[in-house]
Amino acid sequence: SEKYLPFGELPFRALNSYARIIDLDGPSKWTDIETNTASTLSIRDSISIKPDGTSTGHSEHLFMGHKAITVRNKLDKIEKQYIASTLANPNEQTIVTSTEFYNKDLIEKPVSLEFELENTSQKINDLIYFNPFSFKFFESNPFKLTERTYPIDFGYKQSFIYSLVVSLPENHSVVELPEGKLAKLPDNAGSLYFVVQQVDEKTVNIQCRLSLHESSYPTQFYPYLKEFMGAVMDIQNSSYIVVKENI
Repeated sequence: SEKYLPFGELPFRALNSYARIIDLDGPSKWTDIETNTASTLSIRDSISIKPDGTSTGHSEHLFMGHKAITVRNKLDKIEKQYIASTLANPNEQTIVTSTEFYNKDLIEKPVSLEFELENTSQKINDLIYFNPFSFKFFESNPFKLTERTYPIDFGYKQSFIYSLVVSLPENHSVVELPEGKLAKLPDNAGSLYFVVQQVDEKTVNIQCRLSLHESSYPTQFYPYLKEFMGAVMDIQNSSYIVVKENI
């Protein structure tokens, strides 16, 4: 048993695709192991850009499923000042000024980490270049090999969601927005959705969702997963809202 394992869920170490059912009154048989739902990380940010290019804001990270179990176990072991660097993967320009966490012992609810943020200046000449992703889903593409000869087993289905509202400074306007993207793995085994929308003169909404619909992928999926994750890395590292002061 594990301290934070919800009723009816198997621990990660047991998620090896198959299990043997032992019937004392009959023959044993193999059965597939599938998690009930996808394990999800959902990030919700509200960011305000300042005229000097810096920004401040609030970020909430919700962990569900096996991701929540992992976070709960780590929260037992790390000090509060190390939560952001250990569990949230902030971008290089992001400074976390305060941290709170909720629902650690309420295993029927998502674990919530909340951060107050400051982002360092990203103003070049008269243009502000703002990367809206204060946090990264991944530090780097996990698929670096040219080819792979064995299956890719994540253990469970996964979803990563990033939603944010960006407020522009007074007397400023958008010059350029990141280009949206929609991608899918073969056989609908995964999807990537990235959309950027300016809802009014001062507000930009961004939605990014990465879904891996399978817990395990056969070897032939490796090049598709590598390219797929490469697109995710490009989005989180190279997306910029360009803003200028109105003259």
